[in-house]
Amino acid sequence: MIGYQLSINAARFPSRRAVTFGARRTSYAVLNERTCRLTNGFVKAGCHRGDRIAVLLHNCDRFFEVLFAAAKSGRSSFQSISD
Repeated sequence: MIGYQLSINAARFPSRRAVTFGARRTSYAVLNERTCRLTNGFVKAGCHRGDRIAVLLHNCDRFFEVLFAAAKSGRSSFQSISD
């Protein structure tokens, strides 16, 4: 499971770079922490296992936070709409 793999990488390589977008660099630890917060937000918003999530974003590194959060929270599918 992709969400589980992020947690493993964050534990093993916390300061290693996970995502680069322009001048912004995000480590595995930071990506995992942001992903966990977003996962909790999905749950608090009433999303349940098997629900679908659609996201409208500019092309950016925040996409990975949403992707991993959807996986960690057990959402069955993820639809990305970008410009």
